[in-house]
Amino acid sequence: MTVSPGFESQGETRVNRPELSLSELNNNSINILLVDDEPKNLTVLETILVDPSYRLVRAQSADDALLALVREEFALIILDIQMPGMTGFELAQMVKQRKKTAGVPIIFLTAYYSEAEHVLEGYGSGAVDYLHKPVNPAILRSKVAVFAALHRSTREMERANGALLVEVAERRRVEEQLLQLNNELEERVQQRTSELRHANKAIGDNEELLRLAQEAGRVGIWEWNLKTGHGVWTPAAWAIYDSHGTRDDVTYPKWLSCIHPEDRERAAQAVEDAKATGSYWDEVRVVNNNDTTKWIELVGAVEYDGNEPVRMRGAVRDVTDRKAIELELKEAHRRKDEFLAILAHELRNPLAPIHNALQIMRLTDNDRQRFAEVREIMERQLVQMVRLVDDLLDISRISTGKIELRLERLEFSKILESAIETSSPLIERARHRLISEVPKAGSLHVQGDFTRLTQVISNLLNNAAKYTPEGGNIWLTVRQDEQDAVISVRDSGIGIPATMLPYVFDMFTQVDRSLNRSQGGLGIGLSLVRRLVTMHGGSVTAASEGEGMGSEFVVRIPLVRQSDK
Repeated sequence: MTVSPGFESQGETRVNRPELSLSELNNNSINILLVDDEPKNLTVLETILVDPSYRLVRAQSADDALLALVREEFALIILDIQMPGMTGFELAQMVKQRKKTAGVPIIFLTAYYSEAEHVLEGYGSGAVDYLHKPVNPAILRSKVAVFAALHRSTREMERANGALLVEVAERRRVEEQLLQLNNELEERVQQRTSELRHANKAIGDNEELLRLAQEAGRVGIWEWNLKTGHGVWTPAAWAIYDSHGTRDDVTYPKWLSCIHPEDRERAAQAVEDAKATGSYWDEVRVVNNNDTTKWIELVGAVEYDGNEPVRMRGAVRDVTDRKAIELELKEAHRRKDEFLAILAHELRNPLAPIHNALQIMRLTDNDRQRFAEVREIMERQLVQMVRLVDDLLDISRISTGKIELRLERLEFSKILESAIETSSPLIERARHRLISEVPKAGSLHVQGDFTRLTQVISNLLNNAAKYTPEGGNIWLTVRQDEQDAVISVRDSGIGIPATMLPYVFDMFTQVDRSLNRSQGGLGIGLSLVRRLVTMHGGSVTAASEGEGMGSEFVVRIPLVRQSDK
């Protein structure tokens, strides 16, 4: 087994790079395993796949290949079928049986096995592609680049997940420290309160001791006479409540009026509970004089005369910043889940036309024109997939929930053509009839993102196909209404109950929960439609006469004005 980082082969010569360790190469390169018993064939493959981001590993036998797979991780295996000893088919089966390597893509190369049964055997062994020698360099490089990009994306996601786990662990550690500090603070406040009681009895210098306790704990100190309802706040406590007045006018009703109306009942109950237990803790919102809201934390202890609670002392501190951080973390987590769900949904759509194109290529015999048409379909869908993968790699969007539009002047007929192309496999599989009434080419133009607008229409067509029984009708109508393009997608499907209409555009909503996930999806398609249409300055509505009466979705997108053309 010979390792070739990047392009390191000319004929039978090897060029080693002693300055790069194996771990450094693994971190910076995409590992590709080349398996062939003929050294000259391996040299040819190395020459074709020259790329500084690839690390090519040679294996001249199945045993060498298995040893390499045990030692390292590979993005792709390019495997010759006809080898002495263990054949490529047998090696592929062993690779797929191992949990560690079962997901590694395999491309078979052969100069001998071209019959259909051998091709089927190759795919049955776990291959993702089957190429004949001599290999077309451009095709091989293109296929390898796709798998390399997918592997790189997966690796980057794993690194990002690892970093996120580290961040979560660090946050948990900080939260534990904060909890410990809170407990220590409560104990310290209770201790200070006890010290104040004894100091008042000893020297009658309550204010000085309160000031010292406030400075030591960096909190506001308060005291309530539970019999009269009157209390005392230190200046720091007044500042926390952002109230104005003197310490002589503090009363229980005044304090309760500072509490947010939604928290008052719970705050009053916490005081009553403290009278029974002797320990007081609460977290509430307060409304300041300028009508802003902040979060405060209160801790204290109750003093008894026999069994009767007569006094409560404690501390208050502003925890608004901590609450804001907690809410930001929850929102960031929600946006991340939503963004990943949307991208996962979008990534599925281009696969159907690509799969159809591959089927046509297999069935078409030397029809160059047909091959050119199929290639154009695959190239368009591949561009869309690359765009979506780019979105997935932009980790910052996961935390912010941003999807940027790439705006350009577009001919609407091209958008419709791409959307119908994307949705045709699903429509044809269900034997639906697509009845379209669209304007002639060049009559309508919009300023928008081609991929996103295609996604809007294809999602509506897919939705109609999923919720229409086999052999149903789907109508696609496009017309101009003043300065808007109006797109209507109507079906003869199961319809939408009146109770569900207000929620059909919400995330993870499905009208018929009996649909399995492979057919009904995640329930985010319509939510994505509304979001993208709104970003284009348009609107979308849903209508249905009820269950079994079909449904209609109408999208309005602003057209490019004549003066802008």
